[in-house]
Amino acid sequence: MAVASLSTCRDRLMATLRDANYGQADWTGVLNEHLRRTQERLWLEYEWPDLLAYASFQTNGNTARYALPAGVTLEGIRRVAQFRDGVTRLLDYGLPVEDRVATVDKTDWQERWLWVGADYPSTPMELWPPPNSQSDIWVAYQKALGPFSQDFHNSTLDATLIVLWAAADIAIARGAKDAEWRVTEAQRYQDALRARLAPTRRMTWTLSGVGVKGDWFAFRG
Repeated sequence: MAVASLSTCRDRLMATLRDANYGQADWTGVLNEHLRRTQERLWLEYEWPDLLAYASFQTNGNTARYALPAGVTLEGIRRVAQFRDGVTRLLDYGLPVEDRVATVDKTDWQERWLWVGADYPSTPMELWPPPNSQSDIWVAYQKALGPFSQDFHNSTLDATLIVLWAAADIAIARGAKDAEWRVTEAQRYQDALRARLAPTRRMTWTLSGVGVKGDWFAFRG
């Protein structure tokens, strides 16, 4: 992805809008915030293959809650899986409170992961049922966005994509006649960009000497 500074993105957005009013100094902060929020929305709504990373930790018997690996945030988690005895299983997210029975039998395989950071900030990931032995938990996550509030800050996502969607959103808000065209243009560019960035859909790690097919990390929309 071709990144650019916030000031460059703002200049390109103003040129795209072709509205002299947006060139006024008092619009700088408004456009900066709009560009920042646009990038944040795109980061949250989609997976960006060049930002995907993987981390792991080991489970321990009688331990249900774990700290997140360095660099992993709740918002960035895309998938969680368990690797044991040469087999990989995806873990679903969430569990109703009434189903979390304290006396549940512990098993070698976990079924779900939960976020309990509000109550346990240092160990915010809980596995259910609680494990009774060791295994590897793999987390696929999207790297966090870098700062994007000062003119010298570079975008994390593709600059053209951010500008196109920012312009489309502004056009929609203003009821501009070309709003639909701008949305189509932004979507077409996004589809082409993500297709170009898409991974091979297969990755291999060596865990405990066993080659593990990473199909469970397959690129998703």
